[in-house]
Amino acid sequence: MRIGVVVVWTICVMAALISSAVVAPTLSADQLASAQRSLTNQHGKRFKLEDLRGKPSVVHFGFTSCAVVCPTMLNGIADYMRKLGERAQRLNFVFVSVDPERDTAATLKEYIGHFDGRIIGVTGSPSGIAALADAFGARYEKRAIEGGGYEVAHVIFAYLLDKSGNKVGTLYMGSESKSDAVMEKLNGLID
Repeated sequence: MRIGVVVVWTICVMAALISSAVVAPTLSADQLASAQRSLTNQHGKRFKLEDLRGKPSVVHFGFTSCAVVCPTMLNGIADYMRKLGERAQRLNFVFVSVDPERDTAATLKEYIGHFDGRIIGVTGSPSGIAALADAFGARYEKRAIEGGGYEVAHVIFAYLLDKSGNKVGTLYMGSESKSDAVMEKLNGLID
């Protein structure tokens, strides 16, 4: 029963977050550059948004302890990467942790390895992650749960970037998404 209540609560919070998810970034380029100094990928190397330029990108904000949304999204991403075949090399697939307190580079590397090792995992300081999320207009919220611990409510879609790093749309890969529509969006980014 408690798990059901937490799941329903999480879905409601995510819906509220989604309704305000796509907004203009509030950080200046200097503020974002400063915040990015704390970001690393799953291999412990520094990560910057500029690293994505030159290829279109699919960027999802989530966390490794997420019970439903993130594994569904990452399974979907891995499945579409397989369907794209060699064309998948022409896209960046990025998973940004909104739970940097628990999601270290090593944790992300292990977690992403369950889906597809080509996915880029990003973690960093809480302020660095917050700045990156703000640059995308991605909303998330850490909430205490009954009995101790916490959960992180977050947007349930991925952001699409063109090869210049401009946000050009969003992508939902949940169980209700249509495979053909997702493939059309991914192929549209590549072409």
